[in-house]
Amino acid sequence: MFDLRPCNEEGGLDLQKIQRVGEFLDLRQELWIKKEAVKRTGTRKKPISNQQISDDLLRELLKTPEEDRVEKKNDCFKKSALFKKSTLDYPDKEEILAVFEEIERLDNSLKELILEKAAIEPEKIAPQIILSDLAQEKTIEEPICRLIGEPARIMETARIHCEKSVKNDLVLPEETRNEETFWRPLKIKERFFPELSLKKRAISFAAAGFFALVIISGLSLAGRGITAKKNILSSAMDAYRLMMSGKDSASSLDFSLAQSNFQSAYQSFLRAEQELNKMGRSIIFVLERMPGGSVVASAGALVETGENLAQAGKSFSRIAGLFSLNDIGGYFSGNQPLTSKITSAKADIKTAKESLQKANAALIQVKNSDLPSSLVESVESLKQKLPIVAEAVNQVDVWSDVFLKFLGHEKAKKYLLIFQNNSEARPTGGFIGTYGVLDLDEGKIKNLFIDGVFDLDGQLVEKIVPPAPIQKISTAWSMHDANWFADFPSSAKKVSLFYEKAGGETVDGVISLTPTVMEKLLAATGPIEMPEYGAVLTSENFLDAIQYEVEIDYDKKLNDPKKILADFAPIFLDRLWRVWPDKSGEIISILSDSLSQKHILFYFSDDGLQEVFSGQNWTGEIIDADKDYLSVVNTNINGYKTDKVIDQKIYHRSNINENGEIIDLVKIVRTHLGGKSQYDWYNKVNADYMRVYVPFGSELLSAKGHTLEANQPPIDYAAQGFKTDYDIIAQESALKRHSSGTQIFSESGKTVFGNWVYASPGETVEIIYEYKLPFGLNLKESNSSYSLLVQKQSGAFECDFESELNLPAGVKIEWQYPETLKISGRQIKISTKLKSDNFMGVVLGR
Repeated sequence: MFDLRPCNEEGGLDLQKIQRVGEFLDLRQELWIKKEAVKRTGTRKKPISNQQISDDLLRELLKTPEEDRVEKKNDCFKKSALFKKSTLDYPDKEEILAVFEEIERLDNSLKELILEKAAIEPEKIAPQIILSDLAQEKTIEEPICRLIGEPARIMETARIHCEKSVKNDLVLPEETRNEETFWRPLKIKERFFPELSLKKRAISFAAAGFFALVIISGLSLAGRGITAKKNILSSAMDAYRLMMSGKDSASSLDFSLAQSNFQSAYQSFLRAEQELNKMGRSIIFVLERMPGGSVVASAGALVETGENLAQAGKSFSRIAGLFSLNDIGGYFSGNQPLTSKITSAKADIKTAKESLQKANAALIQVKNSDLPSSLVESVESLKQKLPIVAEAVNQVDVWSDVFLKFLGHEKAKKYLLIFQNNSEARPTGGFIGTYGVLDLDEGKIKNLFIDGVFDLDGQLVEKIVPPAPIQKISTAWSMHDANWFADFPSSAKKVSLFYEKAGGETVDGVISLTPTVMEKLLAATGPIEMPEYGAVLTSENFLDAIQYEVEIDYDKKLNDPKKILADFAPIFLDRLWRVWPDKSGEIISILSDSLSQKHILFYFSDDGLQEVFSGQNWTGEIIDADKDYLSVVNTNINGYKTDKVIDQKIYHRSNINENGEIIDLVKIVRTHLGGKSQYDWYNKVNADYMRVYVPFGSELLSAKGHTLEANQPPIDYAAQGFKTDYDIIAQESALKRHSSGTQIFSESGKTVFGNWVYASPGETVEIIYEYKLPFGLNLKESNSSYSLLVQKQSGAFECDFESELNLPAGVKIEWQYPETLKISGRQIKISTKLKSDNFMGVVLGR
């Protein structure tokens, strides 16, 4: 029933043993033979089974020449690169597919072999002899390092079965039985390595080959990705730098250069994208999630950043292309309206915004540890600056809507221009001697008219009582004196009202400029020749030359003293457009400074436009302040052009006592530097109605240095049928006089101290006010604070400003702004040029 024929060491039938087999076998008794383990080392000849021979044949058929060479050089155990930690040489895709085809062919051949083998009778020993011969050729050296009497452990999970020994154990004579022959029948079964048919082995090999292909390809691509990383990073950073250059060019309105930079940036990002695309997006997705895939993930995130930045750059390039005219004048006079270009750009602005948001989200995923050390700083800088760029683009989007409305995209706009001469100071800049009207339709200048203000005022029929100080020189109130309030929106409303009352059309806003703007722009454009007037206007002589022509050298018969300004405007604009490509940065800087220093002011009847410009501090408003506040406003009334030669210094001091009360002292020092000028209007007495604006509710303690002067109306206004202005009546009816003669009233939410101040040529005058603030500090609190907002008078020349804060004993400074504040003990000082509004603040503690 069982084939119990013994085999020799080579696996063949042992014919000698068969001849020695006895006739008795007792199967009833069982005995586990226990042997003391003895350590045995060395090697022995291990026979190869028939199944192994078949497997080896298959392996020999599939063996590559390289494997054959390596196998001959090393033994089976030591040849593996995995044990030697050497570099793996993986087959490519085509080689593996060829193996699969060979496996399929061998599978079919083996099927035929199995069928042929099944036809051989079990009793025949010829095949066994053939296999035995093969086994003799295929023996291998098997390492032995185990205890005799114990089974060898192939792996921890191996299941070991020992055959029971039987009394008279084997059918061998007693003298031939020994320990070695007893333990030879040990069988080892591994549950993780079951015996497989040849077909199943081929299929398993094919499956393993497939996964090997994926892993090998992935590792290969990962290697390529790591290699490409430097190229990707380099391209991305080059593109980023080009994009930032494009942004700078666009900021200076050099759109031709901006377009070139943005296009180059796009190409750089495109190269980075193509470099990573070589790896395959689906494989990258897998590799990112494998151990060590961080580098690939960072590279992918960086290129995703680049893709979106490239798209943003492409959008910027298209936008720049719309505005790449070298002649900026073409924006306002070209066939294509400027507003239509802005409208076209808005779609690209939206795309750029979305792309920058995606780029920022991707850039966050880039790990600095995956980057070359030389690029970490640049990428980190990009991470910090990209949100700023995104916000800037968002602002461009907002301002594009603002410009469309300002330029008259849907409805034509009419703006009243007022030229305020700051040599003759007035609350919002200077005396309005010249005005203009600007008509804009879809960005095109439809009309630009400039004229002297007295021609317009002569058309005013309605008689209105002027503010009391103005009555000293004018019986009636009109447009040239209408800028009476330090708050520009309030004055602009009065100016436009008088313009309409004099016969002008309703305007959409008021734009103010001082000669300071023109002087600075002439430095950029160069001299402007005016041959008709025998003059060459430069940044140094512009104001004097214009005043001379207007005051003295004008054509008395024509009686049009402002004609030179009307003739100058188109020539100047033409020159400005022509120098723009080379001087755009300088011109932009001049305009920006002029806005911050309040030499250019805007007022709009449209609440939306007004709010946007107000947010930029371009509207000359009196600003609300939480704590201390100061603004000194001069009004030249019959003082000629002498403010040009007045040197003014403002000193401010705040003393905080132990109870937290605050006493302020303000000293204004004015020195008249005229008297020897070739122009007589600089040699006159400076007559100034000075107003000092302080926190509402401040209590005046003392005032000195001013000139007392009573106001006497020039006529009986009621008898002459003059009308009163509501705002003036409201202000003057609440006016109070201090014992010093100082006028105290309210304006724009502030308490105002008003006095006359006169300074003759060569004279220095000092005006001092001391007052108590309407609020105090609770010094028992850990975070009490003091701050001061100082507002520069709109359109005024810069002046020196110093402020000093004195603290009581036991109080220390916890925080300060700005950091340039000078601290000495319990005293804090700041000194600056008052070119624009200034703010300082401290947080105090015990």
